[in-house]
Amino acid sequence: MFSRLRSLVRALSRQSDLEANISDEIVFDVEARTEDLIRSGLPEREARRRARLEFGSSESLSMPSF
Repeated sequence: MFSRLRSLVRALSRQSDLEANISDEIVFDVEARTEDLIRSGLPEREARRRARLEFGSSESLSMPSF
């Protein structure tokens, strides 16, 4: 019984780590795209808006269940 509980705790921890890594990656990608759009001549506010639209909402990503 304890081994099943430990296994569940480890799986939940891995899922949390995965979600954090994906979130960090999306933030990085949106920031990089924003900078590209600014370099192409868009104002910062519009560049941020477009970058967020291109990547969509990070909350809409479905995460695998462990």
